[in-house]
Amino acid sequence: MTASIIAAGTSALSSTQAALRRGVAAIGAWWQAQRDYHRLCQMEDSALKDLGLSRSDLRDATAVGIFGDPTLIIAGRAEERLGRRRGGRTDR
Repeated sequence: MTASIIAAGTSALSSTQAALRRGVAAIGAWWQAQRDYHRLCQMEDSALKDLGLSRSDLRDATAVGIFGDPTLIIAGRAEERLGRRRGGRTDR
């Protein structure tokens, strides 16, 4: 009986540690997305254009809210525009 209690406690501890690691990873990913977004906001308009972006794309990306990932919207816009410029398909 004692072994099963220890095993249950070990399992609960492992689950808690895994959840904590996932939480820390999610916070790290969010922080990186925020830094990337702010870095894009500091770029010149000509550099943004080279990436297939406009200043309005950056403003639109704030619609995801504080806990969202604005870089997902930005990446989608850039992919769409760059695909059109190169004559590629964007419906993949």
